[in-house]
Amino acid sequence: MSTLLRSGRKALSLATRTPSLALATSRGSLFQIPRGFQTAVVARTEATVTAEKRKRVIQIFDPTTELIEASEISKIAIPEGVSTAFGEHYRRMVMGFQKADLAHNALRVFSYQIASPRDAEIFATLLKQWRATGHSFSKGDSLVVLESLWNAGAYDTILELWCDRPSYNMVFGLDYAHRLMRSFQTEALAKGVSEEAHIAALDKLYKTFAVALSYDYPPTSETYAILISTGAYGRTSEGWRRSLVTAKEQISLGLPFTPESTIALVDGYLKTGLTKEAASLITSERKRLPALRALDLFQIQVALASQNYVQAIEAYTQLKANDAPEDSAVFGSWLWESEAQVVDKLIQALAADPANETMLKKVESLRSGAR
Repeated sequence: MSTLLRSGRKALSLATRTPSLALATSRGSLFQIPRGFQTAVVARTEATVTAEKRKRVIQIFDPTTELIEASEISKIAIPEGVSTAFGEHYRRMVMGFQKADLAHNALRVFSYQIASPRDAEIFATLLKQWRATGHSFSKGDSLVVLESLWNAGAYDTILELWCDRPSYNMVFGLDYAHRLMRSFQTEALAKGVSEEAHIAALDKLYKTFAVALSYDYPPTSETYAILISTGAYGRTSEGWRRSLVTAKEQISLGLPFTPESTIALVDGYLKTGLTKEAASLITSERKRLPALRALDLFQIQVALASQNYVQAIEAYTQLKANDAPEDSAVFGSWLWESEAQVVDKLIQALAADPANETMLKKVESLRSGAR
């Protein structure tokens, strides 16, 4: 009997005596895997892997595990008012904290989901928990989080994080402070803003100023300019009061005014009837800022307020002769009366008295000519 035939008969006899084995019929292999063999292999594998690997093996062979985890996640309440994507990531972060199973970059990835100020409020609570539980939070992480908050317009949260340095340890610098102050400035001077809202935004501006001092960053001329112009252009008595106090402090520190603060103060003086103070500031700043065309424009308004038309025409002549670029880059320029509006007022004032005919012709000639 051939060896091959003898092996086949032996295999057939084994298959007949062993119920756990069945002869293959059409798959090209002689036998199917014995019952219990797969389970035994898994058991032996589990005995040699780490706890984390064991978890993965169980998940591979038990498809109900993911369903159980999804069920647990769904039980975690999503805070009201957050965006959909943020809410789902929030659940996973909370579960990660509960199971002490969070990747080293989990918070940074989570910050990408911040899409609104409300999201930012909730994020701040998890950031505090993240640091309190000893997770790493580098300067790079802080910068990423900060940019996500800015993109979401979460200015109040940024201020909150900076105010609580021990809990959050967010990166800080004077440039960042100025950026936040400009954001609050926009809020304070928004079209149609109420006096109450203006003062509330102004409070946050001054709070940011105080935070910068607490981080040992001395104020600069720009720092003061943001405070002064916001209060002056807000057209509230409290805002204007703060601008005057802040300007006095800046002068006491020997810091020069920027064009922004200079014109904001001149404008504020004119709006509150303090024409002498406006004229004095224009005179003192003209030598230092000769290219600032707005000084001539406001000089016309000062002269008009005192009905000094000769001086008004002199200022207008100087304005037309000033070859410096327009002052549109100066903050608040869109809040000033335009050159056309100011000159129209001058012409109307001169036209009211026939004795001013010569001066009227002079102004009309200047207006029609090249600048």
